[in-house]
Amino acid sequence: MSVRPLAAEPLNPQTRSAPLAPRAKSARRAEGMRVYRALRDAINEGRLAPDTRLIEDQLALQFRVSRTPIRDAIQRLQQEGYVVTPEGFRHARPVVAPLVDSDADELCSLVALHEGHAAAAAARLPTDRRLELVAELVSLNESMRREGASSSASHDRLRDIDAAFHHACTHAHCIASAAR
Repeated sequence: MSVRPLAAEPLNPQTRSAPLAPRAKSARRAEGMRVYRALRDAINEGRLAPDTRLIEDQLALQFRVSRTPIRDAIQRLQQEGYVVTPEGFRHARPVVAPLVDSDADELCSLVALHEGHAAAAAARLPTDRRLELVAELVSLNESMRREGASSSASHDRLRDIDAAFHHACTHAHCIASAAR
């Protein structure tokens, strides 16, 4: 993207409204998609917490894009329910959608189903592999306990340990399924 110097000739009004070349449209769509995916992933992974304000200027600087791909990404996230605009404010900025009780209940139910299935599969593992899994899960639980008890506990570290625990369970399920 080039920036026109201030001393440059004024823009021709006919070229200003001319449609973008196909390549430029494609590049803009790609930027918007990259921003959309990054924001969606940040929301899903908890790096953007519920009720976090999404400020276009700051996001544009962070992603090194113009505000247009930011607006496109936020609009798509709003359509999908990841982002909401608070009502009652004239110029309210969009925020990450709050997690409501029904969402939390549904999420917990899905996790319980998945982990129950993974535990049943892990129980079918050969004894030596099952004992390795138990040792790995005990170690991860101990890491979680230590990190949580620390006065400088890191939410990112806790999330990473939790993800490793669930990955170990799922991976054990995959091994058990492949062995059949």
